[in-house]
Amino acid sequence: MTFLEEYGTKVLDGKIVACHRIKQVYEMLLNKLYKKTGPWIFDEELANRPIDFIETFCKQAQGQLGSPLSLKLFQKAKFQAIFGFVHQDILLRQYNEVLTIEGRKNGKTTEMAAVETYLLVGDSEGSPEIYNIATKLDQAKKGFDEAHKMIK
Repeated sequence: MTFLEEYGTKVLDGKIVACHRIKQVYEMLLNKLYKKTGPWIFDEELANRPIDFIETFCKQAQGQLGSPLSLKLFQKAKFQAIFGFVHQDILLRQYNEVLTIEGRKNGKTTEMAAVETYLLVGDSEGSPEIYNIATKLDQAKKGFDEAHKMIK
C-alpha cells in the first residue's frame, strides 16, 4: 500500500479529520490511482524518490541542527501525489505547480527547502525553476536560505 493510499483511505474513512475539500482531493487522487484512465499513470518508484532523498540527505537547518528530516504520513502522501503521477510514454509529471497552504509553525519552510533541494539535485530535470512565494520578502528568503544551509 502506498502512502497516498494509506493517508487517503484514512481521510475518507474519517480516521483522519480533514475538511471537505481535502476529502475531495484524495477521492480524486485515489480514483486516478485505481482507474488509470487517460495517459497518466502512477509510478511508485518515481513517487518515492523525493521521500527517500529528503529522509536520506536533507538535515535540519534550524532547531535541532543536523538531525535528519523525518516526513509525516501526510507529507509522504502529498509528495507521492505530486511526483508519482506521470505521462505513461514520456514520464513527465502531471503536476508541476504546487501551492502549499498550512498554518504557522508547521514546518513549511523546512519541508519546502527539502523539496527545493531535491528538485535542484535529485530530480534529473535540466534548469528547474523554483519559486518561494510569501506575503513578505524576508519570509520568502527564509525558504531559499534554509535550502542553502541544507546544501552547505
